[in-house]
Amino acid sequence: MAASVAGGTDLIFLPAGVAALDARLEAAGLLDPAMEAVGRAVAEVAGKLAAGGPVLLLAGSGANGGDALVAARYLTGWGAAVRVLAAPSRHALTRLNRERLGAFGVEVGTLTPEAVTREARGAALLVDGLLGTGFRPPLRGELVGVVEATNAARRAGTRVLAIDLPSGL
Repeated sequence: MAASVAGGTDLIFLPAGVAALDARLEAAGLLDPAMEAVGRAVAEVAGKLAAGGPVLLLAGSGANGGDALVAARYLTGWGAAVRVLAAPSRHALTRLNRERLGAFGVEVGTLTPEAVTREARGAALLVDGLLGTGFRPPLRGELVGVVEATNAARRAGTRVLAIDLPSGL
């Protein structure tokens, strides 16, 4: 997570700092509006990068996935063609934002390496909402293949926008 301050200086927040900020936001009842703001900002950038083309959003099980689901909802509301692949949600706000996205009629597919490979072929942009600053290596299970499929799509020319940081970095 980075933020700009007066004079154009960027601040980089380390994972512990982001966790502390999230805890403070949650204690104040502000985590939902914060996720909403992040998702909208991601959607604005994604819309510009996709230039009217289809957007594939990958949503992990945690808060980073929730950010991707919010972005998908905004993009859908703005008329963009979106496809969403998601892991089962373990974060309460991620589950809530999956329900909210469903209210827009967006079908969420199962996140698998094969689905990423198939869906990335027609995408103008792939949004990586798989892992955030809470990730602790190593990559495990099917996520290894999902990250490999994402990287293969990037090498094949699909633009990738990462929320927080590129998964598997």
